[in-house]
Amino acid sequence: MATILTTRPTDENSLLTSELLAEGFHIKELPLLTVEPLTPTAQWFGIQQDVARFDFIIVVSPRAAHIGAEFLAQTSWPTSIEFWTPGNKTCAILKKFGIVAHTPSAASNAQAIADCLKPRCKNKRILIWKGVGGRPVLREQLAAQASEFMEWNLYERKPTHYSIHDLAKTFDSAIDAAIITSAAALENYLKIASDAQINLQKTVVLVPSKRIAVLAEQHGIKTYITNGASNAAFVQGAKTIYRS
Repeated sequence: MATILTTRPTDENSLLTSELLAEGFHIKELPLLTVEPLTPTAQWFGIQQDVARFDFIIVVSPRAAHIGAEFLAQTSWPTSIEFWTPGNKTCAILKKFGIVAHTPSAASNAQAIADCLKPRCKNKRILIWKGVGGRPVLREQLAAQASEFMEWNLYERKPTHYSIHDLAKTFDSAIDAAIITSAAALENYLKIASDAQINLQKTVVLVPSKRIAVLAEQHGIKTYITNGASNAAFVQGAKTIYRS
């Protein structure tokens, strides 16, 4: 069975690894990013005081859901606000805080949310709960139509650093595929490969969007686009590649 490199942040990687192991894949782990919550700023407290003015709130990840909902835990949410998320895991976290959210049926990614909201967002106010960087598709496709488009950065991703010795152990045998969940993770993946002189040309990269696939392909890397960034989407992608 194929060997797959899982690269989510440490606290998110174990479940994905377990699900792939249950399907018979061999796994190596190399978390590429460390995620840290940001310190609340004036923008945070401004949102806390006037969040009810928004028509749509898009929560891009489970981490954004947890940090944002916890900060706004005392908020009485008006029924006029529509919450949207890319997947069920993020929905489940919001539900713990009494927030009911929608997910797109087409796919578990930002593009699918943008497709759902584009016909409805003219002159509406939109708030995005997110990390620093990432998810430009929402800004690119929704901001121009909205009367207000605000991005609320709740956390930041920092590249995880490894010694050459640690990398040599990880890449001591062939890796058939790597799961890369963001452009920031891809950037560190490429840097690690360059620093350790690792040839990535024979490793297929599973990515959740066309945008990340294009970035990878610019470096000669083969890609497979999954149906979103959920664990289920990556597991299904791996099964499609190696069991078809």
